[in-house]
Amino acid sequence: MWSRKASTNSPARDVLVFDVEGMHCGSCGLTIDDAVEEVSGVARSTTSFRARTIEVLLVGTAGRE
Repeated sequence: MWSRKASTNSPARDVLVFDVEGMHCGSCGLTIDDAVEEVSGVARSTTSFRARTIEVLLVGTAGRE
């Protein structure tokens, strides 16, 4: 499942939020972030092991304020 939302820092930033299952530890989140940040169109990826979510900041939205 995913949703598009405005970042809490700025309503101009597009962030995709995905639910993630199957992570066993915080290192899983780091591995996911490394892989997602290699995808074209992604500026930054932040995965939360505790919340079981990943937030993906799209290219072109980073730096807008």
